Amino acid sequence: MASFVKGRWGQRPSEDAILDFWRKQGYFPLRFNDNASRIYDRVSRPMEQSISVVAGETVFEVGGRRHALYPGDELIIPAGMEYSARSIVPSQWVMCYLGSGEKRYERLALSSGEHSHLSGLHVKVLEARDVVKKKSF
Repeated sequence: MASFVKGRWGQRPSEDAILDFWRKQGYFPLRFNDNASRIYDRVSRPMEQSISVVAGETVFEVGGRRHALYPGDELIIPAGMEYSARSIVPSQWVMCYLGSGEKRYERLALSSGEHSHLSGLHVKVLEARDVVKKKSF
């Protein structure tokens, strides 16, 4: 079952603070900037994920249960659990793959075009960090 933490990051979360938090833990968070009504089809990932909303409203359906996330909220999705998402209004959020294989998985997802909506600059920064910081998996 997914874990929902209302207000984990406060009512006016800073995207930079959330990104910095995960980077200091050795992870590589991804930014999402969605238009209203952006839909993410049902999918599952091989590791746990953290979703943190910075602005707007995004609804995640995880394991048949809906979670409306607002600025400051965090949702932890367990490894292997199917989920989908829909932005209700223009939204900004941060996702971080957690677990021992997250770096390799992010690299594969980016190279396969799975996160093709991310900016090329962000992808290059992620890849540069991948080369500079080695983390065992």
